Amino acid sequence: MGTENIKEFADAINANEEVKKMLKNWTKIAGYVIDGEECYIEHKADGTCEFHEGKPEKANFTMIGPLDVMEKMFTGEIDAQKAFFAKQYTIKGDVMGTMKLLPVMKKLQG
Repeated sequence: MGTENIKEFADAINANEEVKKMLKNWTKIAGYVIDGEECYIEHKADGTCEFHEGKPEKANFTMIGPLDVMEKMFTGEIDAQKAFFAKQYTIKGDVMGTMKLLPVMKKLQG
């Protein structure tokens, strides 16, 4: 179930022209581990992205956390940055790289 949330996030990115502009030239691979389930989003130079199930060969960063926390972050019920500092989830790799996703999450929430 958890990876479905990430797929919905990728679909929402691809459906929103403004968000695609925000992510233009941001070519990162964002990994996610939700309750042990792995998936990733490959971000492309044109601002679009592709969702993949499983573990990426090499992710720029991986967000790891329980389903309830990850769902609440992507729906805006909890602030991703505050949840990170409260140790509700962890990030392996380029922590600063995740900062680009914060305004994207907020944009897609409202």
